[in-house]
Amino acid sequence: MKLPFDPAAYDRRTKLWLLVVSVATLFLLIGAALLENVFPEWRKFRSEYASILEEKAIDESGVAIAGLFEVNSIQQNVLPELGLTDRCITCHTGTTDPRMWDVRQPFKTHPGNFLNDHPLERFGCTICHQGQGLATNSTEAHGHTEDWLYPIYERNYMYSSCMTCHEDPTVWQSAAADMFAEDDPVETVQINLVAKGEILVNTKGCIGCHVIDGLGGSLGPDISFVGDKTRHDFDFTHFEGEEHSVSAWLHKHFVDPGELSPGTSMPDMALTDNDAVALTAYVLSLKSRDVPFSYSVARAIDVEEPPPLTGRELYDMLCSACHGIDGRESEVPGIRTPALNNPDLLAVASDNYLRFNIDEGRSNTSMPGWGPESGGITYAEIDKIVDYIRSWEAEAADPDDVAQHLGDPLVGRDIYLGLCSNCHGEQGEGGIGIALNSPTFLGVATDRFLAESIIHGRPGTAMASWKDMDAQSVADLVSHIRSWQPEPPSFEEVQES
Repeated sequence: MKLPFDPAAYDRRTKLWLLVVSVATLFLLIGAALLENVFPEWRKFRSEYASILEEKAIDESGVAIAGLFEVNSIQQNVLPELGLTDRCITCHTGTTDPRMWDVRQPFKTHPGNFLNDHPLERFGCTICHQGQGLATNSTEAHGHTEDWLYPIYERNYMYSSCMTCHEDPTVWQSAAADMFAEDDPVETVQINLVAKGEILVNTKGCIGCHVIDGLGGSLGPDISFVGDKTRHDFDFTHFEGEEHSVSAWLHKHFVDPGELSPGTSMPDMALTDNDAVALTAYVLSLKSRDVPFSYSVARAIDVEEPPPLTGRELYDMLCSACHGIDGRESEVPGIRTPALNNPDLLAVASDNYLRFNIDEGRSNTSMPGWGPESGGITYAEIDKIVDYIRSWEAEAADPDDVAQHLGDPLVGRDIYLGLCSNCHGEQGEGGIGIALNSPTFLGVATDRFLAESIIHGRPGTAMASWKDMDAQSVADLVSHIRSWQPEPPSFEEVQES
């Protein structure tokens, strides 16, 4: 039997639940207020640091520093030019105190000599380390929240931020020894990770598919400003296990691109974990230099310019991803490219042909132009690449050496039918090429001329070079061609005529 609705009882229950919720809310607010203002994490750290200061107070200076320290005070660096306010030093209290080298974080001295050139009062912390400068608890300050776009860099990637201000990449390389103390090898290793990543980008052919600062191919996305991206710019659909962060995504992408991005054209480069970390560190450094001019550090004019790139270095940087490290096969799934290290191609492709294709690219293909008008490399560098490709050719036979061999016309006939007859005809009658059985031609062409034409081709014509042919084979081929030359008339025949 259904009881009749009792408005008074319903009203009492509603008021009771409202009272319970209100009391619970009040306790939560009181707890939050106590946690925020009476028992905050930063106050606990500063209280612990005060005890450390007392332990370190072994002289008058130490006693004075301990006496001036305020436990109940939030410290901050206000940086109006950068539009930042960093409160990191509220907890990282020993950052500039060299006596704190042996204590735990967050009280430890900042490693190396970095702060000599980057004083906290001018640079703060987050311009280099990222994170949320205004926060006063570790989780929020380190940016490990859903709403903060740029969490603090993991230790391996701490120096990826240098390019925010520094234009000159030698900040990672030659300057590493000056910026960091000799007794702090960990820091030097980390900064060299970025330099190693840059080397890997150049030697693994990444620029052949990806644009960096205006130079690169179009198969992959432009990665010039990957360091500015947030985790919301990446697809974590196939990402499992770790915290969703830009660095974790990049690292996993370099280790196994196909697993993270099914169907990608990105090849598996068989990288070690350390290589993947180095590549991640470098790619994170690719960011816009959005800082005031007074913070921008241009390339130093007294820094020694690196030596010019060799043909092999240029090939590895621009060509190897599609044509293979040794020019024999493509590294990119689903992309068919000619094997440049192929005797047949090298025999028919002239230097001018190679130069033109490198300069202008190949229309209706994935081959971009790399010449100056494409914002790429110089003509001198194109010549270096051509010379490097030519270095794969077999050493050509010497015409003088050919002359020392007795040619076999029967063997030469087989060579001729395989290599020459398509252009010059089966009996040397000509076609695309000249008629080799012409008495006039054979009367003026010396054996050396024939040998040189076979070995080096004829510039400006369709005649290919056969530099991979040994001296004996050239002699055999010359002997076969010479067999078409008619015998000169005898003295008696001349007299009779």
